Parts: sequence; C-alpha cells; structure tokens
Amino acid sequence: MENGEKWIFFGVAYTLCVLEFGFVFSFGALLPLLLETFSTDRFTASLVQSLLIGVASCFCIVSGILINKFGFHVVVLLSSVLVSTGFSVSFIITDIWYLYVTVSIMAGTGISMIHVTSITLVSKIFDGKQRPFCLAMLGTVVPFAGIFYPYFLELVSTKYGLNGTLLLIGGIFSNNYVFFVMLWFRRNVLTQEIERDPGYENVERMATHNSRTMNLSLMFKEIATGRIICLLLSTSIVLSSLNGFLSFAFDIAKWKGFQNAEVNLLFVIHNIASCILSLVQGIIRQHIEIDLYLYPIGFAILATAGGLLLLLGEKFAVFAVGIALLGSVECILSSANIISVHLVCSQQIDVVIGTMQTSIGFLSIFIGPLFGTIRDNSGSYDGCFLVLIGTQACSAILFVADFILRNRKEKSNVEIVVTGPTEVRM
Repeated sequence: MENGEKWIFFGVAYTLCVLEFGFVFSFGALLPLLLETFSTDRFTASLVQSLLIGVASCFCIVSGILINKFGFHVVVLLSSVLVSTGFSVSFIITDIWYLYVTVSIMAGTGISMIHVTSITLVSKIFDGKQRPFCLAMLGTVVPFAGIFYPYFLELVSTKYGLNGTLLLIGGIFSNNYVFFVMLWFRRNVLTQEIERDPGYENVERMATHNSRTMNLSLMFKEIATGRIICLLLSTSIVLSSLNGFLSFAFDIAKWKGFQNAEVNLLFVIHNIASCILSLVQGIIRQHIEIDLYLYPIGFAILATAGGLLLLLGEKFAVFAVGIALLGSVECILSSANIISVHLVCSQQIDVVIGTMQTSIGFLSIFIGPLFGTIRDNSGSYDGCFLVLIGTQACSAILFVADFILRNRKEKSNVEIVVTGPTEVRM
C-alpha cells in the first residue's frame, strides 16, 4: 500500500473515531437533559453512559477476534448497521430503560467495532516511527471530540430535545458506510498488509503465528502469567475512574457553583490539554529515545496532582488547572497501546488492545453508578474525588513497579547472554 493511501485511511479512521468514540465520553453533556426528560435520579441516568462506555470498551476483545477472522470490511459493515439503527430507533423511546438497549448496547457494540478497527488498522499498515505517532494521534480522538461536542449537543438538544438529538446523531454516524466501501475495495491488500516491525520484542515468534487464525491460548497464557497483566490493570483502573468523572463533569462543575459558560469552558480546557499532551508525546517519540514506561508514569503523576486540585480548589482558576492536568489520563491509554504493540507479535495486537479496552469498560460500568450513588447519598462529590485520586495514585505505583521489574528482567537476560553457558570438566 502506498504511503499516501495509508494516510487517507488514517484520516477517515480518525474522523470516525472522533465522531463516534469521542461521543461516548461526551455523552455526559446530556446528563441534565436525561434527568429532566425522564424525571429520574443520577444513578439511573448515569447508567446510560456507564453502560455505553462499558459495552463500547468490553466488546473490544470480541471486535478484535472478529477482525482477525473476517477482516476489517465485515466488521465495519456490522458497525454501520448497529450504530445508525441504535441511535435512530431512540427517537421513538419514551422510557429511559429502552436507552440501555438502543444506545448503550446496540450503538455501543458498533462503536467498539469501529474503534478497534481503527487502532488495529493503524498498527498494521504503519511501521517504524510512523506507528507510535499515529497511535498517539488516535489517542486524541476523545479530547478532540470533547472540545466541540458540549457546544454541539447543547445547541441541538435545545432545539430538538433529547429524542431529536439522538436521531440526528444516528444520521451523522451513518458515515461508517463510506469507510466500509473503502475497506471493501482494498480488502485483499489489507489482508496482506501485516507489517513486521523489528522493534517487536516477540518478532521471532511471528514466523510460527503467520496464519490469520490467532493462537488465543498463548495470548491469554501470557496475560495470566503476568507478562502484560500489570499494564492492563494499571491502565484499566485509571481510565475507568476518569470515565466515571466525565459522566458527571458537568454536574460536578455546577455543584462547585460555576455558570453554564464556565462549565463548557472547563470541559474544553480539559480536552485541549489532553490533545496537546498527546501530540507532544507523539512528537517526542519521533525525535527522542525515552523508555516507553516513563510516559504513563509521568502522566499518572500529573493526573494525581490534578485530582488533588479538583478536590481542594474552589476558585475557577484552580479547578481549571486541575481539570487540565486530569487530561493526562487519556494519554496513558495511547502509551499503553504503544507498549502493547512492542510486547506481542503482529497477529496478537488486536486481541491485546481488545482485552485492554474490555477491562477498562468492565470497570467503567460500575464506576459511573458508584459516583452517582455517592452524590445522591452524601449530597457531595468529595467522595468521588477521593476515589479518583486513589485510582490515579495506584496506577502510578503499578506502572513504576512494572518498570522496575521489567528492567531487572532485561538485565538478568543480558547477563545470561554475556556470560553464556559454562563448560564443566570432570
């Protein structure tokens, strides 16, 4: 595949991820409208987005397997049908419980497919320094969407209401079919476009796993034996806590006493900071050789500091700095994706990424309702801030532990290679 064609595919994949996967995490902007439309409590209303995040993430592992078995074009076609149908049917819904099926499950499943397709496609058609840069760019889809979605959703929901907004979203997401057509015409080329990057730690195993049917038992054995379990755990807990926070970000800002314009501005500040950090991360990777684990460690420390400012800050400026630092959490996911493609061979990338997203989604299902319960019972979000800070600190500790253990193992392997087997004479 020519270099120009690769960037065209990347541009389309990035745009769709911004529109769809970005919407999942901007859905919290509709929380006040859900509370008003269905006259329900925060636990019930937040469950719509929590399930949406959970399904969109948990189904990623299945999406990875489907891509590996049937190809990109088939998975994108299924995604197109599920997403457009799920949001369009929501136009006639009068009870919030039906949104759990149409938006959270149907649309969430389709969004998961398009997200994993984009990450896997980029991982396989790009190599060398282009791969980490493009993966870092994909890490900006959520914050980039968060810059314009709050204003867009406020404008549309004011004019058309909740049901009309969901119908319009379904129409916009029908653009998935364009991506399907592109992948269909290039399906044979993409099937053969499995890059062999010498930077893989497991590149020597690729020759024994070159069929399109993945050796899943080996993959899950590596997870179970701890090869990537620490990476999965540390990434999952910090991202799921952020997802819970984003579900209530607008309500939290109003609880702090900020005006509507300030609330939208805070959300924009958070997402711009995340975009900038992700882009800086990608640029640094292009020019400076830094250990891959130092990125998520630094981002986790920044996020912990941001959480403390959110808890203690009462003024708008302090809260704005805290929510900007919290944007570093989303950079952890792109860092974890880059680390993952260096830990496994090419045929296992889609399942590793899918497993990571699944673990994030599974925890996110519970974090959102947990935050809602804390707020409803205590009348305060202070407990939610403590949960947020605790998970970020734990994530930083786990990344540091994984970094130390990996370095010790590498030094041990180097000593064995240098020393070599000793000859015993009788």
